[in-house]
Amino acid sequence: MAQDTNDRQYTGADPAAPRSVVLAGFWVRAAAYAVDCIPLTVAALVFATVFGGLDWSRIPPDARWGVLDQLVDSINDQPVAMGWLVVGFAAAQVIYGAVFESLGGRTPGKQLFQLSVIHSSGNSPGIVTALLRNLGKVVSVLVAGPGVLWAAFATERRALHDHVAGTYVVRS
Repeated sequence: MAQDTNDRQYTGADPAAPRSVVLAGFWVRAAAYAVDCIPLTVAALVFATVFGGLDWSRIPPDARWGVLDQLVDSINDQPVAMGWLVVGFAAAQVIYGAVFESLGGRTPGKQLFQLSVIHSSGNSPGIVTALLRNLGKVVSVLVAGPGVLWAAFATERRALHDHVAGTYVVRS
């Protein structure tokens, strides 16, 4: 796979950082996260349906091409369901990310784009580090994304949640 123009060989000053790795650029990380958002969104919709009473009957049965618009309109008209959708997405993010990253440093999206999360020790993150990273990711995203955008501009290509957990996203 071709390298993102934002990828960097890491030779930085952080003494705890792993050596001889290629740090993943912002755009390839974003693409991997977009893939991971598919199962996260499905989980969040199930969560909103079960706990928030999301009413699927508001979507007309003949809304073939506009089903996403109809779904968004339906959720916007149901504030309790919208709240549970956000809670469900956040919970799914923490569980999904922590499980996959602690078991091998890769979510399915990262695996597709040949990325891995590593701890500053150079190993895959353990469950505590992965939980911390993914809780931090929820906070990074909820505050309008500046914590995530940090990775686009930082020399080390680390987002806020990477700094919090002491992790790096690298090319595998």
